[in-house]
Amino acid sequence: MIRIAVCDDDKNTIMTIEEMLLELSAKGNSKVRIETYSDGAFLLNDIRRGVEFDLLYLDIEMEQLDGLSLAREFRKDHPNAVLIYISNHESYLKELFEVDTFRFLSKPIDSEKFEAYFRNAVEKIQLQQEELFFSYSYDRQFFKVLLSDIVYFESQKRSIRLYKKDGTEGSFYGKLNEVEKQLKEAAVPFLRIHQSYLVNYNYIKQFGNTELELSNGKCLPISEDRRKAAEQKYGGLLRKELFYE
Repeated sequence: MIRIAVCDDDKNTIMTIEEMLLELSAKGNSKVRIETYSDGAFLLNDIRRGVEFDLLYLDIEMEQLDGLSLAREFRKDHPNAVLIYISNHESYLKELFEVDTFRFLSKPIDSEKFEAYFRNAVEKIQLQQEELFFSYSYDRQFFKVLLSDIVYFESQKRSIRLYKKDGTEGSFYGKLNEVEKQLKEAAVPFLRIHQSYLVNYNYIKQFGNTELELSNGKCLPISEDRRKAAEQKYGGLLRKELFYE
């Protein structure tokens, strides 16, 4: 799921972009969720409330809050989101570099350029999601969590709980085997220490014979049938860490 915000004080432009995005989504089989804003201040308010976006289409010149000022605020906590600017003028190109702009679209919007830029943006977002984030859905809501913030996963019958470093938790339906497979090539290493536990290597404080201690003081059991493989992976990661230090 690609979460998109379109912000422009021209409603016709908003409608055009939304229609093009929906058409490209259907053609490319990419799921998108689109929120539209005719005032940058409303978009910034939603962002400050915690609404997350992967891709932003921003008009540079808006009466209430211009696109550059909005992006400066957004970038403080969202360094990886993709920004595509839209404008009647190209005089702002130098300023766009400071907010890590992905692409620039001139008005009127060229449909071929729009499609190419959208596909480029989706590729970048999907790569980031695969490497940095874990996504799941629960109760018709979509969640995306930084892998580095997840301490461990716990299987509980048909559901899985994930525990984050800030003490909060998440839950979704699934199998831990599938989560382990999904994270096998992730940028953040996870160790399967038990049928019920998949642990972020970076939060392991001590690895013992029958249990490990996490950096938050939590102790989890290590099952006998998974001990050898977990020890080997833990040892390999530890040696690599010591080598690079």
